[in-house]
Amino acid sequence: MTSKAQIIKDEIEYKGAIFDIHAQTIHIPEANMTIHRQVMHTSNSVTIALINQDSKILITKEFRSAIGDFTWALPAGRVDPNEDANIAAQRELAEETGLLVNLEDFTQVDAVNLSEGVMNEKSYIFIVQLTDKNHSIVKQKLDSDEYIAKSKWVTIDEAYRDSHSAATHIALNHLFALSSID
Repeated sequence: MTSKAQIIKDEIEYKGAIFDIHAQTIHIPEANMTIHRQVMHTSNSVTIALINQDSKILITKEFRSAIGDFTWALPAGRVDPNEDANIAAQRELAEETGLLVNLEDFTQVDAVNLSEGVMNEKSYIFIVQLTDKNHSIVKQKLDSDEYIAKSKWVTIDEAYRDSHSAATHIALNHLFALSSID
């Protein structure tokens, strides 16, 4: 029987606006070993695959400081403290695109750890089918430090080709799986 690892020590080494770095000492009883790790604690995220009536997917081009470049990806964002992931997905989609879609049209298809070896972030993946009647146009409300250079409607293949985001590719894989069921 496997025994659970025990965190012996957990100290915040760095406290930032988006993430904290914890220095941890962990004992793993079944291996009779103690290890030391640095772990990034951050909020969870949402990624939204929005599909229009022409079966095109909306991708956005946004600056990503970790890689120092603009990248194409599906609309995505942070889940606020104590916020439901569905509400966060609806909010983020409206903020980034100006499309306020009815909450009941958001289908969560996955929840994945993006890099469980170094951080605790879980990304909730949603698929939303846009119709004539399930959305309204609202004012785009980007965060004060957020800039979306452009957005475009593309095929699934073009979205794969243009994006390199893990969460985007996971969402697109779900779309492929769903389209092969029909």
